[in-house]
Amino acid sequence: MAAHIKKTAWCDASDLGIRVLVARKFDILKDGSLDYSDELLAQFEVVVCSVHSHESGSRGHDGTHAGRIENPYTQISAIRPGGSPAARGVRL
Repeated sequence: MAAHIKKTAWCDASDLGIRVLVARKFDILKDGSLDYSDELLAQFEVVVCSVHSHESGSRGHDGTHAGRIENPYTQISAIRPGGSPAARGVRL
């Protein structure tokens, strides 16, 4: 993870003519917490969160996404209606 942050920061500073943000999608766990520490999350400019390790229907999503709001580092919540294609039996 440290290498990802360092490489992204280097790209942003290398005068490519574009703004490169340090960003990543994190997993919302069943208890509503995220799968990495707040210390690590603080190093990202954009934190996207979604449920992808226990997609078991809307009841589980309601509780975990409500808990996501309490994390001060989360900017974006990615909610996929119906879960992932794999959870629906779709093979990509």
